[in-house]
Amino acid sequence: MKRYRHKRELRVLAISATLSAIILVASIFILIFVDDLTPNQMYPLLIIVFLPILVNIYHFYISKKVEKTFLEVSEDQFPDIYDYLVEASSFYQIKVPKAYVSMNPSVNPCAHDFALRPYVLIGTDFYAGCRENSTSDALKFMVAHQVAHIAADHGKPYWYVLGSLILNIPVLKGLLIHSQEFTADKAAFQIAPKGAIDAINLCTVGKDNYVYGNSKIQVEKAMKKKGIINKMLYIFTKYPSYILRIGELEKHKL
Repeated sequence: MKRYRHKRELRVLAISATLSAIILVASIFILIFVDDLTPNQMYPLLIIVFLPILVNIYHFYISKKVEKTFLEVSEDQFPDIYDYLVEASSFYQIKVPKAYVSMNPSVNPCAHDFALRPYVLIGTDFYAGCRENSTSDALKFMVAHQVAHIAADHGKPYWYVLGSLILNIPVLKGLLIHSQEFTADKAAFQIAPKGAIDAINLCTVGKDNYVYGNSKIQVEKAMKKKGIINKMLYIFTKYPSYILRIGELEKHKL
């Protein structure tokens, strides 16, 4: 996965890890050496100190909740998703991860839950849209995209521990989450290049409006020169827009 990583991803994570380490050391120092701390002053410091443990517990809870709530993908259930899952895992040279189909149609497979999704999750709206519009390549791309997140360790608890500080800093938060999505898009493109635009379009407009979208117009818009407003949106939005994602793929001539 190293060659597919976006250039900013590890840089921003390194900044966050450094800031997180400084805050952790400062919190421990205050708890040990500063007397007369009130409970309201101690609680935030204790949360920071025990954050790695708390994140791992929450990570375990989320994984178990998913197992009990969603339909698991297998050879006998959603076999098309399973085949794409196996293909992507083989390409990235990782163990086949668990995958689920959510009955919640609002689940957006294009939006990665930062460090909290160590599995592949496809919503029924997206899945139905791929079948109804005969866009199997879009499904293949999105499965590969999500497996790429796992191959890049984006679902590991340490990402949340090291990146948790960034989630409270608008500029860095946007840069980190955007770079993770760009990494997964670039990697998935190697497996399903024909499905990239269709998958992003389907995520954007939904299955019922997919036929009214025009991918050619989207690509042309994505490649236009970006002004100051677009750059601000890039920095301050949590998830990259379809224009940014298509533009990133086109910029690298993918």
